[in-house]
Amino acid sequence: MGTVQESWQERREQILQAAMEVLVDVGASSLTIRKVAKAAGVDPALIYHYFSSKDDLIQEVTSVPMGIMADLSDPQRDLAGKLSALEQGIARLWISSLMVCMADTPNRGRQQFDLVLDHLVCDADPAKRAMVVGLLFERYLLHATDYHEAVLQRYKQLVEAV
Repeated sequence: MGTVQESWQERREQILQAAMEVLVDVGASSLTIRKVAKAAGVDPALIYHYFSSKDDLIQEVTSVPMGIMADLSDPQRDLAGKLSALEQGIARLWISSLMVCMADTPNRGRQQFDLVLDHLVCDADPAKRAMVVGLLFERYLLHATDYHEAVLQRYKQLVEAV
């Protein structure tokens, strides 16, 4: 049996995942605590136990998770490897929610997106950055088809050729 701290953290993660799902489905401006509570299967009052407001919840949802930051900061990973890491587990839902949030509400999530972009493209070349931004928007905002390893390697080659 888990500790109280583990149960608290698990419930918090459950709420955050539900918030990401709702955010992707309806956008930040239409996200409500009630919608998140329904998706998480909890009472809306419980969400306020973990987050002081809708804005606080959205801020937490769009913050870069430590595991994702570790993957993006790994010097052994090239661009394809870093993009591949964004396809794994909760990372895919997180980056989708960040992209939807940015598209739906001005300036919200922009710092986090810039941080992700800085780790994906260490080179300050505007053309390379624009290509990666295009891929991220196509994949995680427009929900284009799945990218497999060969596509990511080809994309990396194209970016490096610029």
